[in-house]
Amino acid sequence: MVKIQEFIGHTQAVYALCYDASTSTVYSGSGDGMIVSWKLEQQDGILKARIESSVYCLQVFKDKLLAGSRNGILYVFELSGFELNHQIVISGASIFDILQVDNAILVASKDGFVRCYDKAFSLVWATQISSQSVRCLTYFNDFIWAGTTDGTIVQMDTNGNVITDTPIHNGTVFTLAFDPISGILFSGGKDAQIKMFANGGEIQSVPAHLLHVHRLCINSEKGWMLSSSMDKTIKLWETKGLRLLKVIDFERNGGHTSSVNKILWIDKNTIISCSDDRTLKCFEIRET
Repeated sequence: MVKIQEFIGHTQAVYALCYDASTSTVYSGSGDGMIVSWKLEQQDGILKARIESSVYCLQVFKDKLLAGSRNGILYVFELSGFELNHQIVISGASIFDILQVDNAILVASKDGFVRCYDKAFSLVWATQISSQSVRCLTYFNDFIWAGTTDGTIVQMDTNGNVITDTPIHNGTVFTLAFDPISGILFSGGKDAQIKMFANGGEIQSVPAHLLHVHRLCINSEKGWMLSSSMDKTIKLWETKGLRLLKVIDFERNGGHTSSVNKILWIDKNTIISCSDDRTLKCFEIRET
């Protein structure tokens, strides 16, 4: 595992990451309201926008970049010229996750709702699935899955109807990820556990980190999964059986010095992460 780049420029914790493969551009968002674009081969980023509150999530959607904020506004920017296209007030409740499903956008927020918008950003449906926050979303095999602050994983259809509602974690479910090869759902939460589910039931649980698991990200081509944590580490797992392969930390790899909030696969061997330490870091996984 080799660190190949470090990006510095944000003045507060970096909470949000997304990657536009069509232009090989990484976008980051932070507590200072800054949205910055980065190229892996260049150390300096470009400030694209600055909004009124913290940026919690980012999503590229066609020719636009969507930013979910702490103040409950969904900002829609044109990637060309980065003009503000829409500014949608969700409910005044923080937006924690944005997910694209075909031509629709799903938004998870602090008020316990999942909302669906069409490509013109008109509201299609809104379903309250919890009395607490909805923290994460994923999609697989025509179903939407959501994780909540009360430790529940909720399965929904694409019309917003709840199918199952299952308490899973002891505390917030921060992240969900499906392995498209095995059809297994992975979840990570405040209890520092990674759990695996198949056919509606739990098949394995691993005490993965010392503190909250913030993000899971799967590389199905390699059979790998990344986890990031409040304990300052990133871990690489074999998805089959959740076997730990590598640990990325400050001492061994020049990793982060504070909570690692998001991680992304850039390609089959390259990852990028962001942290409360206000940096982004890029690592190459070199197989031996």
